[in-house]
Amino acid sequence: MVTFVGKLKTFAEIGDYLTSSLKGMHESAKNVSKNPHTGMKTMDELTLREMEAYARELGVLSIGYTKVNPNFIFKDFEILYDNAVIFTMEMNKELINTNPSSECNK
Repeated sequence: MVTFVGKLKTFAEIGDYLTSSLKGMHESAKNVSKNPHTGMKTMDELTLREMEAYARELGVLSIGYTKVNPNFIFKDFEILYDNAVIFTMEMNKELINTNPSSECNK
């Protein structure tokens, strides 16, 4: 059984990782307003293939492309483009079973 103290130790171990992630998310959200609304809406074939190859190097199993459904966007949030890229990866069951742990959370 995982104790409260055990959970706190796990959170302490991943604190820097979570703090860094949250700061990055905040910075990204803050900078959305600086992005041009008239930016490119298509990707040339070479760049697309390079992105797909890089994603596969990182362990991505499948890549999909879809239109963004505006009904799935949080109220008062803005999206810059109508399309989205979806990546899927297999999760490591052994690591998931170590939860709560810093390895699982990463």
